[in-house]
Amino acid sequence: MPDTYDGFRIETLVPGFVPPALAANFSQSGTVEAADRSARHWTSSHVGALLPGSDAHKREVCRMFRDTFNPYRPSVIEWPMLRGEALERLTSLPIWDIAVQTEGRARLRMAAYAGQVDDPDMKAAIALNSWEENRHKAVLSTMVRAYGIELASEPPYAHPCVAAGVLRTQGCRGVDLSGVGTYRHRPGSRCRG
Repeated sequence: MPDTYDGFRIETLVPGFVPPALAANFSQSGTVEAADRSARHWTSSHVGALLPGSDAHKREVCRMFRDTFNPYRPSVIEWPMLRGEALERLTSLPIWDIAVQTEGRARLRMAAYAGQVDDPDMKAAIALNSWEENRHKAVLSTMVRAYGIELASEPPYAHPCVAAGVLRTQGCRGVDLSGVGTYRHRPGSRCRG
């Protein structure tokens, strides 16, 4: 089963993005454990201050995204059997619709921003983050199915736009990405939709 969910394909939003290879057998993969250790213990090799917006800062941000990637497959996570009070606590939380939809919007926001970034390293790092947000959505979706939690139908996701380093969706206030936007996004980019 491919790890694409509800038709989202970042490759269509960020041309040139190639999804990362995933561990073929999650439960027996030393690759996954190594990636987990790397993510928990990653440090920059840069000596001295990392000034936000500097080339060194950009390089280390991109390297962190690449180095800390974990190749797990959401579709093969073995969710533990829950019973009684533990299952009731999990299934009674009124947050699951919101959580899944939040990840659905986050993946589109990151993809829209990646599509506006000219720097190839930063574009790849942000696109990888978008792909990861989609995987978070898949993890939550498979978890709620595993525990019999019913979700409301997802509303259609509005394609966000990026203008002057601010991410906007129709009817929403913008999210300031100026800390990331210092990496030569396309000035004057226009909203689509």
